[in-house]
Amino acid sequence: MRLKDKVAIITGAANGLGFEASRIFAQEGAKVAMVDYDAKTGEERAAQLKEEGGDVAFFQVNVADRDSVDAMVEEVVKRYSKIDILINNAGITRDGMLTKLSVENFQAVINVNLTGVFHCTQAVVPHMIAQGKGKIISTSSVSGVYGNVGQTNYAATKAGARPPFHRRLAIRRLETRRLPRWSAAALSNPASPCAGASLCRPLSSARARWLPTEPR
Repeated sequence: MRLKDKVAIITGAANGLGFEASRIFAQEGAKVAMVDYDAKTGEERAAQLKEEGGDVAFFQVNVADRDSVDAMVEEVVKRYSKIDILINNAGITRDGMLTKLSVENFQAVINVNLTGVFHCTQAVVPHMIAQGKGKIISTSSVSGVYGNVGQTNYAATKAGARPPFHRRLAIRRLETRRLPRWSAAALSNPASPCAGASLCRPLSSARARWLPTEPR
């Protein structure tokens, strides 16, 4: 098992990519904190994975609410004593053409898809620093590169979740020598084979791709 005894937080875990990532991580031996705003579906999916033999726990969290995120991270650390992996996968859509898109719908997507990434990442970083290691992966989308009709808000958030955000964490780790070895990756599908490769890839691989020299 490639992830035996690793502790992973996966947001947006009740459905789709988040649920499949939770299943794969559990099958690979990880202890999975399944995070989602949808309590009913989340509890059902967590129960399903437990029946399959997974070591999982469900947490109802609104990633747009910092207090909710902090409480979840505190509970995960209390239960498992560490956090090895964070997958920022939670996301919503509120589609509409730019001329008709309301401020409320624009901001709602920003709050979950982008600010949620910030909340969760910032909340786990101190624990990863204390451990001296950690992996952070955020799901992105081709919409963040090319855009999509009626998705001005969604495209903006997925562009924000692409590699530069994580690259900066990796560079900061090199500059200070204090941060853990970040997997500076933004994946379109955390349940794909690429997820495992990026999860296990040391920073040296990221440095080879993005950092021409290492700060002295």
